[in-house]
Amino acid sequence: MSSKISLTLSAVLTTLAFSNSVSAAEALDATQLTALFSGKTVEAFHEQKKTKQTTYFSPEGRLVQANEKGQIQKGTWRVDTAGTQCIQWEGDKENCSKVMPEGNGSYKRLIDGKPVVTINKIVPGNPKNLQP
Repeated sequence: MSSKISLTLSAVLTTLAFSNSVSAAEALDATQLTALFSGKTVEAFHEQKKTKQTTYFSPEGRLVQANEKGQIQKGTWRVDTAGTQCIQWEGDKENCSKVMPEGNGSYKRLIDGKPVVTINKIVPGNPKNLQP
């Protein structure tokens, strides 16, 4: 009986180890974040506000965002050496987050480990002519 328990335990531990290594995505590093966002327009969904948003990230560190209600906000963005993306909207405090790839072409912005924004599409340039 103990050999059966040992085999079962071994199978469970192997399964857990494999599933953790497959599902554990790593946050993007500073170089990846800069390449992904600089000079690009991002279409996303804000998880808490339940709104769609389009944001242009200028190479100079400015950004402008329009949500589906037509509201516009402007601010600044930066990436620190630890691989954290920081955004500060005019009149607000800076919020820094990790960006995690989802494996299907989308990304999640996480603040304090909680998903805040789902990034669905990233396109080069500023096709919506958002002015930071």
